[in-house]
Amino acid sequence: LFLVVLNIIIVFIILYYLCRIFSISNKFGHLITMGTSICGVTAVIATSSIIKSSKNETSYAVGVITLFGMTSVFLYPYLANYLFITKSDLAGIFLGTSIHDTAQVSAAAMIYFENYDSEIAMNSAMTTKLLRNSFLIFLIPLIAYLYNVKENSNLKNSIKDFFPFFVLGFIILSIIRSLGDQFILDSNHMIFWNQFIIYTKYISKYLILNAMVSLGLQTNLKNIVKLGFKPLLVGFLAAISVGISSLVFLQTFI
Repeated sequence: LFLVVLNIIIVFIILYYLCRIFSISNKFGHLITMGTSICGVTAVIATSSIIKSSKNETSYAVGVITLFGMTSVFLYPYLANYLFITKSDLAGIFLGTSIHDTAQVSAAAMIYFENYDSEIAMNSAMTTKLLRNSFLIFLIPLIAYLYNVKENSNLKNSIKDFFPFFVLGFIILSIIRSLGDQFILDSNHMIFWNQFIIYTKYISKYLILNAMVSLGLQTNLKNIVKLGFKPLLVGFLAAISVGISSLVFLQTFI
């Protein structure tokens, strides 16, 4: 939890100054900041709807988050194993705190699991990522309040439209799984429960695939080219900052 909060603060501070140095608009900066520090594309789309950024800026931010997040998917599982070869839980935390999007973390955790047979790392990565996502519950209403008060628009509808309900879905399904393991595993229905979990994991692989395809379909390369290279550089520096912050924290304090 402390590492997640630390990364959010670091990204907000770094991007604030980078946007001033490279003359990037505040709205553009907010999109990349939220996407990098919280929840990838979901955070970008939710934030863009509230601050009313242009379609080009939103598309570019989605592209930046997707590009560096996808790069991390293919690199970070192996880096995590190299750095935390005897500590699978820390490897998972590293993946969960340094990769942008939920689907990307899922893919990276699955790669780690299939290569190094560590379910602990996979569960650790997803738990950490959903902890990051939960901060949308606080930050989206805060951003909605700040921008809608300034523009005198309907605050109640804004929060309702862009509230991250998938986080609540995660909490509810986690409770269902926990209760099932607690009360069903030792009953006559144990076989059915285990089969249900197996099929759910199997289906989840294809849902992850669909999620990654959806990320690609939201990216317009023409719009990215039009806006120049500066936001791309800022997004790269933000992504590197999150990775380094996570690595230093885990290596130093845990």
